[in-house]
Amino acid sequence: MVMQGRKVGEADIGLIRDWLAAHPEWNRTRLSQELCACWNWRNAQGRAKDMAARTLLLLKLERAGYIRLPARRGPSAPNRHRNRQIDPVAPPEEPICDALRALLPLGVSVVAPGSDDARVFKGLLAHEMPAWVQVPHLASHVLALIARRIRADWQAKYGHPGSPSCATARCPSITTSRSAIFG
Repeated sequence: MVMQGRKVGEADIGLIRDWLAAHPEWNRTRLSQELCACWNWRNAQGRAKDMAARTLLLLKLERAGYIRLPARRGPSAPNRHRNRQIDPVAPPEEPICDALRALLPLGVSVVAPGSDDARVFKGLLAHEMPAWVQVPHLASHVLALIARRIRADWQAKYGHPGSPSCATARCPSITTSRSAIFG
């Protein structure tokens, strides 16, 4: 059978069963790390595909009845982004009213967590463009910049361009053509 793009045979399942029997103290993370090391299962940057091994391959094997994983030792680590409260961004003294070309060039950069720039960015992600920003086509232009940056960062990290459709699939309220974003 093929799981996670890898052919998994009886010998592979037997190896996992042997490890489970020989190392009852191993947790799921240790098992997936050992599996990645044994198979030399790595991504394009050379990092072990530990999460893919654990959450997708091993869990699928367990659900299909091939193996029995050790019990979870506790709940998953809390996601610090879940149910987060975003502080509102105070509007400037005067609204931003101008043509887009007067604001160019705009850029996208990485912001430090907890900084004022990060607060503004999170506020913009959580809501639409603030009412005090009255610049025609600004939202589409910023979305296009972010989409290009995501594509370039993805290429740098994973070694392939990824799928441009994922950038627009999460933003159904934004109506702009993919060709404008991905040029």
